[in-house]
Amino acid sequence: MINTKIQILMLLNIILLSCNNSNKRAIIEASREASLGEMSLKLYDDQTFELESRGLRQTDRFFGTYTIINDTITFSYHSIIPKAGNKAVITPHSISYFNGVYSESMKITLNKL
Repeated sequence: MINTKIQILMLLNIILLSCNNSNKRAIIEASREASLGEMSLKLYDDQTFELESRGLRQTDRFFGTYTIINDTITFSYHSIIPKAGNKAVITPHSISYFNGVYSESMKITLNKL
């Protein structure tokens, strides 16, 4: 019985430690600010991303994986696709979503590609 409890605690510890994303390195960061909110995007070197949309009343976070082919980024979201869409064009200075309900453009603040 004690061995089972110890094994469960060790397994939980391993799971919790594996969720730590401190080893991720952002290779691209982009954002845009407006009077009613802010949007920011981080692309990590392990092909994952985090998109954050902050408004006056709430903050929405979207997570998933991405692929870059030529100048197009395709986002695969873990849950809901935001209204900006799941495809964006990357230029040396900006990332622009183009296939959503509305277009969204963010200025690149970090580019380590």
